[in-house]
Amino acid sequence: MVSSGDRVRYIGPIQSSGFMFEGQRAPDYGSQGEVRLTFAENGSSKVGVRFDKQIPGGIDLGGSCELDHGLFCSVDSLCLDGPGWEDRAKHSFDVVFEFASEESQQVPVILFLKDVEKICGNNYTYHGLKNKLESFPAGVFIVGSQIQTDARKDKSNNGSPWLKFSYSQAAILDLAFQDSFGRAGEKNKEALKMSKHITKLFPNKVTIESPEDETELSQWKQLLGRDIEILKAKANFLKIQSFLTRHGMECTDLESVVCVKDRNLTSECVDKIVGYALSYQLKDHPIQTPGKDARVVLSGVRYCI
Repeated sequence: MVSSGDRVRYIGPIQSSGFMFEGQRAPDYGSQGEVRLTFAENGSSKVGVRFDKQIPGGIDLGGSCELDHGLFCSVDSLCLDGPGWEDRAKHSFDVVFEFASEESQQVPVILFLKDVEKICGNNYTYHGLKNKLESFPAGVFIVGSQIQTDARKDKSNNGSPWLKFSYSQAAILDLAFQDSFGRAGEKNKEALKMSKHITKLFPNKVTIESPEDETELSQWKQLLGRDIEILKAKANFLKIQSFLTRHGMECTDLESVVCVKDRNLTSECVDKIVGYALSYQLKDHPIQTPGKDARVVLSGVRYCI
């Protein structure tokens, strides 16, 4: 949640945000700016930001700023400026990599990265992951997983699946599930770029096939369904936690109250949940003259999910 007039930093979207107009380029990581345009009916989508420095292909936001300084940015690509913005901007895998680097000094570590296509589909997170892989210490074996359709799997398996390591510790685990788990539009330009990024980072491929025996297949699907529910619940928890952290809020018992496992919460859903919880909090416990760095502790998230 950002408001008109807020000072923000550009950190890049967590996932690929689609396309940009020809000649446009995203601002550099950490670029400072001010929110000039917000849209009440869709506050969790995009906002107009006037950046302090010129950006290639920038616009004037309909006269709200100088030409070459404005850009419409998704809310998840911004964080509020101020002390500690680096921590608020830190993506979850940054913390994981820091932990793995420290642990590898004592014992060997296997690091599993789920849904690497979400990382590789975005230039910021792709280059960030690439730099980390190149500088990772010995003792860490990194495995990335992605879900592909059977059709794409057949095409991508031409030739030997064992290629020369570009990074000695990196390999990719290809989960080749049924077509129902595939993603639409994989032939477009964005999908091609993502595929190239994945191949560069994880050139060594291991394919996991579903069981052929009917009994084993049924059990496998049941286990898969259970795991999907667990992953959805964890992903929804992390989305809400990340949103709270980036906006200077916290919830002490968040993990015990967030257990949404039947669907994936969108950014708009998370925005509404936190907004309702904040309204509930302020209704009974108004904040008295909050300080500049004060953090709001929410206790009513359980009633808004």
